[in-house]
Amino acid sequence: MNQYSYRIGNYVSHEDYSTDVFVIKSINFDDEHNDYMVDTTGGKNGTWINPIENIKPIKITQEFLEKNKFTIINHPQQIGYKLKDLYIYEHGSFVGEVEVAHVEYVHELQNLYYAIYGEEMEVNI
Repeated sequence: MNQYSYRIGNYVSHEDYSTDVFVIKSINFDDEHNDYMVDTTGGKNGTWINPIENIKPIKITQEFLEKNKFTIINHPQQIGYKLKDLYIYEHGSFVGEVEVAHVEYVHELQNLYYAIYGEEMEVNI
């Protein structure tokens, strides 16, 4: 992951606390560390400021999609999920009939949703 794939409000994990879920509050370049530092909140340990390489994405699962109001679609070749006119399949994502991206992680889905609809996606973890 590079520093440009995350943005404020993204749900992420941490390499040392992989079962905890954090929300990114800010991302800043730190001259002292010569690295991007990510300020997160959540999990059992509250607020953390970490180098960006310690931040880990959360994989999208069937459970996550169902918790977040996606409905299941039985397509002839594969099962997919739909929210509004955004379709998520194992091998790609579509808005209507147009392929837009392959999303594998929660923060990628959040970013795609924001890019399409201009509003934050409600996320239930």
